[in-house]
Amino acid sequence: MEHPHPNLRHVTPLLSRWRGADAKLWEYTVSHKSLTIRLTSSSRAGSLHLRCGDVESISALTAWSDAQIEVQLRDEGGYLISDVNAGLQIVAFVIDVAEIGNDVKRE
Repeated sequence: MEHPHPNLRHVTPLLSRWRGADAKLWEYTVSHKSLTIRLTSSSRAGSLHLRCGDVESISALTAWSDAQIEVQLRDEGGYLISDVNAGLQIVAFVIDVAEIGNDVKRE
């Protein structure tokens, strides 16, 4: 089913494709209040970067396996990024996602 919100229509299918991957808090920039979560998998090349901007709160492990990340619109505005099994909860007002090709070096 296609999601009615244009940003989630782009984000949701990519996150679904990367379900079960390894996740890591990859980069945080204090001055921009931005956080990047990087998903990688031994079964596929490249990675997926979920970028969260104007971050209001973060509750997360720094890395976890079997990622099941979901993004929902909040009634108060912005997005709730969560992975119930990993205890992830991020509130952000901007999100974007990008698949990075197989030229990305895994760490």
